Amino acid sequence: MGTNSFIAIEDPDGSVRFIYCSVDGYFKHMVPIFKMEYITRESVNTLINKGGIISLSYREEPMKPNEWPMETESDRWEFEEE
Repeated sequence: MGTNSFIAIEDPDGSVRFIYCSVDGYFKHMVPIFKMEYITRESVNTLINKGGIISLSYREEPMKPNEWPMETESDRWEFEEE
């Protein structure tokens, strides 16, 4: 059993977009990751555009472009299909 959460961003027009995160959504886990990995609107938009995620994970080294520390729902389906 995990702590689920929503990750959201407010767009300039006042609308809010969000995704569902299945586990590790507790404050003490998420805030350090966002402070290190998702400090720009662009990075949060990219995360949200990928859709629902299982969990975010922190990495010591900087991310490379288009390399996101997460497992998505589609990743899980691909694994189960194999």
